Amino acid sequence: MAFENKTIEDVNSLIINGLEAELNTKFRLLPKAFVRVLAKVLSGIYISLYRQQAWMFLQMFVATASFDEIEVLGRKIRPLVLWGQLVGIGEPGSATQFEGKIKVKASAINTYLNQGTQFVSRSTGEIYYTTETILLRDEYNIVSVRCAESGVIGNLVVGDMLDSVSPYNNINRQAECVEVSLNAVDPEDEASYRARVESRWRVQPQGGALNDYRKWASDVPGVLQTYIYKDDNTAAGVLIYVVANTDSRIPTSEMLIQVGKACTYNPETGEGRKPIGAILDPANNETYSNIRPCSIKKFDVYITGYSMDEYAAFSASVKSNVSAYFKQREPFVRGLSVDNDRYDRISSINVSGICNDIAEGVSGHFDSVQIKKDGVVVSSYVLGRGELSELKDIYINGVKV
Repeated sequence: MAFENKTIEDVNSLIINGLEAELNTKFRLLPKAFVRVLAKVLSGIYISLYRQQAWMFLQMFVATASFDEIEVLGRKIRPLVLWGQLVGIGEPGSATQFEGKIKVKASAINTYLNQGTQFVSRSTGEIYYTTETILLRDEYNIVSVRCAESGVIGNLVVGDMLDSVSPYNNINRQAECVEVSLNAVDPEDEASYRARVESRWRVQPQGGALNDYRKWASDVPGVLQTYIYKDDNTAAGVLIYVVANTDSRIPTSEMLIQVGKACTYNPETGEGRKPIGAILDPANNETYSNIRPCSIKKFDVYITGYSMDEYAAFSASVKSNVSAYFKQREPFVRGLSVDNDRYDRISSINVSGICNDIAEGVSGHFDSVQIKKDGVVVSSYVLGRGELSELKDIYINGVKV
């Protein structure tokens, strides 16, 4: 029989009954009010100890260990992070700063632009400072900058405009972002870190098996998932398709290189990881061309003959649920995926079932559901290497939702 949790009221009643049964027999004049006050005090102490022990029990499991920092005997710890360090994934990923290059126009040639010169972005409102002192040799010069704040809030795209914080007599005030060297990431949240720790516990190192590459790639901040395949063009080649933890799910070129390095060497110790014969970098110049971005296949869904009852509720719910269905699909990799739990097939029957459940919930009905890819009707589609799916648009009775 499972242990039943007791409330403070339960404990209070047990103590009162016990004290009254015992003390009223020996000291019948003992005031009942005293018994109840004493019971309240004792039950409060008991429940405090019980809850502390129950909390300690939760720390024994990765799924329930606390992510928050606590102090025990003068030592500050984070139980979930201790589990993560034990299995070798270290601390949660910290926020990084955006790094890129901007183009500035010199108003005085052969003068210096000092390190620490500040610019403010028109799009993000953040401050960016130059990371080096450069000689303005030409009319237009390229200078490296870094965002003063950490996190994705500081990310720029090529073409974004910046203005110098203060006027300078040797450069024009306006500057343009011309290159993204490193996109910033936010601090790793609890859900993402817990998922990485759980994944590492489930999948122990196996000397270069497919799961090992997935494990190593997860050490790179911003990596959501990876799919690993044998390169058919080379005997020892390994292909890794990377999914980023962003809305687009497409990783940057910098992230791909970081994944290649993380799969080759331990970033903390420098020790080798992949088998010595496995090839991730065919050119052997740290470009890691075998580390590739995932590709997103977009599908349109057409629902015809829908009765107009509760149209707003139906359209909102069906778009949300069908979109979630497509985002949950992923390629099947033998040796990496679970054989009896495949999500690589997109089926119009499954989509129709989702729509039918929603329609029944609002007392509606429809005639048919079709899926189209690039304008062509498909009854089913199996995701290939590194392919993910996404709902592009959904139409109800010919009208785009």
